This record gives sequence, C-alpha cells and structure tokens, in this order.
Amino acid sequence: MNPQTLIIVDDAHVNRLLPSILLKQAGHRVFECGTGEQALRLMELYHVDQVLLDIAMPDRNGLDICRQIRRMPQYAHVRLIAYTAHAQPLEVKLF
Repeated sequence: MNPQTLIIVDDAHVNRLLPSILLKQAGHRVFECGTGEQALRLMELYHVDQVLLDIAMPDRNGLDICRQIRRMPQYAHVRLIAYTAHAQPLEVKLF
C-alpha cells in the first residue's frame, strides 16, 4: 500500500490515539485535530488523501464538514470516513 496523508478529526483526544498510532505504524502521515475548522486549515496546507471525521463534535459536526469539503472541487479526490462513538441510531443525510 502506498503511504497516504490522513487527518483524524475528533474533539476527544483519546478517540484519535489508536487510529493515529496504527496508521503511523502502517507508514502513513497522520495529522490530528480537534475541530472541523482545524481540519479544513490542514487541508489547505497539505495534500490530504483521507479524512476520518467524528460526526458528533461540538463546534461543527463532521457532517457539516463533509458537506463543505464535497462542495470544493479541489478536494474531490479526498476520501471521507465519518464515524461516531455514540451507540444509538443516527439518521444521516449528506446531500
């Protein structure tokens, strides 16, 4: 597998730890941040291949960030992976 650049976005630091460690061990470049706004700033600075987004963050949730990224043609190649630690049903509509 080719090394990729990823951003892990989660307001809870502990939720970023394991994926960050595993992805770095696999040879990927990983950035961590606690807000969607920080992720967007990182995307302006670096060529990012994938973004792992917590969909339940206090500032702007991951779904809002997904929508914003998908409206930007320069990020059409970016794979977005949304997740949550909530253990209850969630209705999601991206578009």
